[in-house]
Amino acid sequence: MSDSMPRVFTTLLDNPIVVSPVKAVYSRAVVTNKDLVAFGDARRVQVSEMLFGNTYQAADVVAGRAVPRLATVVPAPGATVEKLEYDGHVAYDSSRGWKITGAAPFKTLLGPQGAELVAMTRFAAEHLHGDAGESPHANQYYGAVDGNTWGLEELVQYALDALQKHGADRWWWEHAWGEPCWELYGHEMVAVGARDLLDTAPGWTAEAYDALTAPWRAAFTGIPGAPEVKTSAALAGDTAAG
Repeated sequence: MSDSMPRVFTTLLDNPIVVSPVKAVYSRAVVTNKDLVAFGDARRVQVSEMLFGNTYQAADVVAGRAVPRLATVVPAPGATVEKLEYDGHVAYDSSRGWKITGAAPFKTLLGPQGAELVAMTRFAAEHLHGDAGESPHANQYYGAVDGNTWGLEELVQYALDALQKHGADRWWWEHAWGEPCWELYGHEMVAVGARDLLDTAPGWTAEAYDALTAPWRAAFTGIPGAPEVKTSAALAGDTAAG
């Protein structure tokens, strides 16, 4: 294996050993499935391709209704590793399969803002699904979404462009938060997920980020327990102060 290749890889297993509805055990066994590829960065795992279109909803994983299936792996002893490049993605194939070293946290699939996105998903699942009347804050949120003049459907495509350019699974990011992502609360999830990629794709600007996350701030700023989603200016101020 070349020194330029990752030392540890991440992949998505079809059949971890499920011991409860919310936990899975990953053995140290070698997975010899010849079609199983791994990735050097969990954020670049091609979820929709590996699960053949399964939407693998983020809310289901966070709530414990689905098993994450992510595993860290290394090449099996004596294996050679081949770098595969296709459609802008980079994956790795091991000639003798992969040795499982453990489970990878779901948040790693979501990138640097993964912990923030998990917290947002958990909060949104409680406050934003179903009838707006079920939450005292949902009306503000849905009102901000319905009354927006920013064109959320267009702006979220810029964030998805940035994620795709980085090597993330665009289809999965678009569908992991709803069908499609902007019909529920996914636009701000995609925006936060792509926040570290601002200005890496045409149209993906600080202004676009602020517009996509504005409904969240309109409904939940100052609400106890609500994850704070700051504006780009506030984030820049934090960086400067730090």
